[in-house]
Order: sequence, then C-alpha cells, then structure tokens
Amino acid sequence: MEAEGRVSIPVQEADPNCPCNQFAPAPCTTLQRDKINAAHTLAQQRLWRATMRMWEHVHGRSSPAESTRVTTALRANFRSESVKRVAERMGTLAIRSKNALCEPHCTPTCQDPKHVAYAPRPWRNSQCYEFCPPFFTKGPSEATRILIHEMAHSWLGVGGEQYKWKGEYPPIDSLLNADSYAWLAHDLGQ
Repeated sequence: MEAEGRVSIPVQEADPNCPCNQFAPAPCTTLQRDKINAAHTLAQQRLWRATMRMWEHVHGRSSPAESTRVTTALRANFRSESVKRVAERMGTLAIRSKNALCEPHCTPTCQDPKHVAYAPRPWRNSQCYEFCPPFFTKGPSEATRILIHEMAHSWLGVGGEQYKWKGEYPPIDSLLNADSYAWLAHDLGQ
C-alpha cells in the first residue's frame, strides 16, 4: 500500500541485449542517427551476401568465377584459415547484425583522436557502439566497414588492430583481427 499522495513509478528493467542503455547516452543528432542506421543496413546486406557466397564456395555450388572471387578475397584478408571457419564466423556476424542497434552513443570527443568508433569491452556481445566525430565524415562504404569492424570486436571477441591500410596485412592471426572481417564483407558483399 502506498502512502497517500505518493505515486509509484515503475522501474524499467535493463534490456539484457543493450547493456549500454543503462548509462546516459551521449546524444546523437538526427543526422548522426541516419548515418549510423544507413551503415547498419548496408552492413547487414554485405554480411549476408558475403556469408552466402562463402557457403556456396564451401559446398562446391559456386561458379568458377565466384569461386575465384571468394578465394581472392580470402587470401587478401586472411592468412591460412579454413574457409569453413571464416564462413562460420562471418555467419555469426550476419545473424547478429539482424538485431536492431541499441541506443547509439555519439561522443563529442574520443579518448584517442585516431579512433572513429568503439565497441567498449563492457558492452561486448551486444549491439552497443560508441561513435566519434570522424565517423560522421566517412562515406557510406567506409562507415559500413567501420561498423562491421566494431561488430567483430563485439560479437566475435576479436581484438586485433592490424588495419589493411597500416603495416603488414593480413596479419598472421587474421582470424582474431576485426579488420579482416570488415574487408572480407566489403570484398564479397557487394
């Protein structure tokens, strides 16, 4: 029984799929949300296309031209990993990408000015991401690669930070490298 004059306000339970929503988000503008949603939609499409092409290749159902395309993309982004293992991990990303993004966090500045987005460790295995100002200056294709890179950190638990444009690529441990998945989705998902 409540005391007279007091109103009970129900406490909203935290969405277990969105641990970042427990925190006051750094608000995103409408234009920022539109950019993030466009990158997410394109990421979904590319991840599904890339995964399907890889599985068709694994099962011997792709044409010689498609088989060459898959092999070339794999060699460009991975070292000697099993095609089937990479396809399984890409499939995980494709399935997880179907979930809606949680409330995005758009920070006015980032700890490291070179970063454009984060998948903070406490938010792993979720669709929680933090976007920095440079993300919003990227074109659609690059913004999509960045988001897939962050999805690989979150959903696959990979940490590797060897970028295609920086140093030795693909790295020896490419199965644990986020950018390898982002570029594979780019190469096979178009």
